[in-house]
Amino acid sequence: MKNKSTKNIDTNILTLKFFSAMLQDCEHFVFFGTMLGLVRDGHPIENDDDVDFYVNKKDRSKVLNILKNLKIKRVIFFSSVDEVGFSNKNINENTNYSPSNKYSIIKLLARELFEEFCIKYSKPYTIFRLFLVIGNNQKIPRLFPLIKYHIQNGKKFVINNPLAYKNFIHIDDFCNVLDIILKNKMSLNNIYNLASDQNIKLEKLFKLIHNINPLLKFEKNLNGSLNSQKASIFKIKKIIGNYKFKNINQIIKSFEF
Repeated sequence: MKNKSTKNIDTNILTLKFFSAMLQDCEHFVFFGTMLGLVRDGHPIENDDDVDFYVNKKDRSKVLNILKNLKIKRVIFFSSVDEVGFSNKNINENTNYSPSNKYSIIKLLARELFEEFCIKYSKPYTIFRLFLVIGNNQKIPRLFPLIKYHIQNGKKFVINNPLAYKNFIHIDDFCNVLDIILKNKMSLNNIYNLASDQNIKLEKLFKLIHNINPLLKFEKNLNGSLNSQKASIFKIKKIIGNYKFKNINQIIKSFEF
């Protein structure tokens, strides 16, 4: 008798086969590292709002074979800045990889496996490295929903890296920039930081949120390491030009704290 995990794997493989039949000759196919079985290794995380497609590493070849036979114009892969790790300098598309934990190593392996596969089988692709995307429909453990949870429950938020910089992009800007880049022929077989010009210290972020909602209580833990992830958007600006991103105050106000 198959266990629950194996049944989920079989169901996912069949689901991908079903969708692959519908996707023939489509323009784009969005791909996640999770599909390679490298992120979750077949085990969904309860209440996680990440992509809910999970496969086991033993079935990875099946997924890749399905992808190999798809007749599509481009495969889009969403990766993460975590594959690079942390840096005090702006992170660009050529920054040396220095993954800091198991999760970031897994993200890097997934992205490298995907890129090698596309090159080997001449599949047009575009890779987007994501930073912190903000939208109202996000759930815990994302940062803004987590802050909201602390406000609603009267809990004090401990900022472990208050002096660290993070990059924030509103979901509307994320979608607009994504659309602009995909319409540009330069983006084929390329990798981009899908980020904004809003590199903000966490300490400043919490002060700005407190100004909007004084119920937010927080304290700073200065004993942690400085885990900054500042984005360089020099490369995407060659395509998006003078696109005007929402600033951090607009991002905060758009979220229902």
